[in-house]
Amino acid sequence: MIEVKCLSKKYGEKEALKGISFDVNEGEIFGFLGPNGAGKTTTLKILTGQLSADSGWAKIMGFDVMKETRELHAYIGVVPEEANLYERLTVRQNLDLFCRLYGCSIEQTNYYLERVGLIKEKNTQVKKLSKGMKQKVLLVRSLLQFC
Repeated sequence: MIEVKCLSKKYGEKEALKGISFDVNEGEIFGFLGPNGAGKTTTLKILTGQLSADSGWAKIMGFDVMKETRELHAYIGVVPEEANLYERLTVRQNLDLFCRLYGCSIEQTNYYLERVGLIKEKNTQVKKLSKGMKQKVLLVRSLLQFC
C-alpha cells in the first residue's frame, strides 16, 4: 500500500530525511514514531503531496506521490494535529458542512460517529468537546470523503 525508498530531504544545510525506506502492506497497522526532528512530519508532508523530496521516491497504492498527487488525493484522508473545526457549530453541523462542501454522502455520519463513540455528542458544540473527542470528529470527517 505504501512504498518509500531512499527518501531524502534537506532544509538548507539541515538534513531532515536521510534516505528513509519502509513498506506498509495492505491491512497492516503501521506506527510512525521517532524523536523530535527525526523527519516524521517531513515524511508525511511528502507522502501527502505537500512537499517534494530531494531524492528517492514514494508510492501509495501504486501512485507516485510526487507525480500523481492529484490522483492520490482521491484515496487518502488526513487528520491534522490541530483541530480545524468550527467551534460554535455542533459535531453534526461540522460534518454536514464538510459533506456539502466536498460532495460526500451524509448518510454514513451516524455510522462513523457510533463507531468512534461520539453518537451521543452529535448535537454538542465542538467547543465543548475534549481534544480527544475533536480528534475523533476529524477522523470521522476524513472517512466521510470516501462514502
